[in-house]
Amino acid sequence: MEHLTDEEWEDAGFTRAQFENRWRARLERDRFSPKTGSPAPDFILEVLTSEGKRSGELFQLSSLFGRPIGLVFGSYTWPPFREKAVRLIEISKELEDQAEFCCVYIKEAHPLDGWVLPDNTLEGIEVDSPNTKEERAAIAATCMLRYNFPFRMVLDSMTDEAEEKYRSEPDRLYVIDAEGKIAWKSGLGPFYFDVEGWYEALKKEV
Repeated sequence: MEHLTDEEWEDAGFTRAQFENRWRARLERDRFSPKTGSPAPDFILEVLTSEGKRSGELFQLSSLFGRPIGLVFGSYTWPPFREKAVRLIEISKELEDQAEFCCVYIKEAHPLDGWVLPDNTLEGIEVDSPNTKEERAAIAATCMLRYNFPFRMVLDSMTDEAEEKYRSEPDRLYVIDAEGKIAWKSGLGPFYFDVEGWYEALKKEV
């Protein structure tokens, strides 16, 4: 993005200085993300049905320990997450007999009351930041029905419990080994949302 013109920055809805300040803040926050080789932070979150509706069923990440886990974080208003959705599905189907997969639906990256992206406007993806679990689940449902994710998706809490533990805003990928430790993690999205690196790391664990 360092090569963007002033006009392109204006179209993005951010100035260069604003973006750089935001990126520095994210890098500082990332210092507290789980380290490779450390125990994977546990969480208990509500499972969404295949139609994206709230199930009332709780899922605990540590219940999957004993098998490698491909852990995904993202939201519908984040274009890179949508762009990589098909590849995430392909990988999960290829390795579904050897690994577990879980996607945590986190807070919206680009709601109407935040940084609005032209790509979202063009696609008609225009939602406000959810204030309740029901509102967050409704947006997640749209995402799930569009891509027909075959793996479990859980809804992050309104206090962003899982996002805080994994420092995953706006999207991120982790691999957890069979012992429940962080085997691999991507860098910060969007630049380092490395799906192919995630795939290779998962193959090493299965």
